[in-house]
Amino acid sequence: MTSPEYDYLIIGQGLAGSILAYSLIKRGLRVMVVDNRNHRSSSQVAAGIINPITGHRFNLCDNFDQFFPAASRFYRELESELQIAVFEEIEQQRLIKNTGQLHYYQQRRREALYQNYVGERLPNSGSFPGAEFGAVDIRQTAMVNCKELLAKIRSWLRDRKSHRSNSVSYQSITPQQTGWQVDDLNTRNLI
Repeated sequence: MTSPEYDYLIIGQGLAGSILAYSLIKRGLRVMVVDNRNHRSSSQVAAGIINPITGHRFNLCDNFDQFFPAASRFYRELESELQIAVFEEIEQQRLIKNTGQLHYYQQRRREALYQNYVGERLPNSGSFPGAEFGAVDIRQTAMVNCKELLAKIRSWLRDRKSHRSNSVSYQSITPQQTGWQVDDLNTRNLI
């Protein structure tokens, strides 16, 4: 029985796999990421928008006041470590598409919880053709350039001999006493 060479084997180098691998390596753990470089994966084509307000009813994401500052700190750390600019705080303008949504917007504007997130209503100024109900500024939003970030993390992982560009044969995943064997890799934990 071979003892595990890695603490973690992560299958897939999307945004979640990349951030997890980076975080585990920074904590001193041995990590290998195996990725088949699917150029149509959700992380490769994602807009990368961090948005506090979602849905038809202008709902505030749970615990956004905690998550956004944490995300901002984390992405700034990544930018510094990787010498890259991929995180940008922006103001988003969101269309109000009908009278029902206008009602929810007006309701949210009166709620104290939403004051830091939902801005003034902007009348249709011609910026949005067909937007008869106007738009609204959504504050505390950001964009992450996912494609560039993933490419840079891939390079960072390769420099640490923690990345392989190939597919995993799921039939090769075998439980072991001390973890898992996947193809020719031995790991304590498999993600």
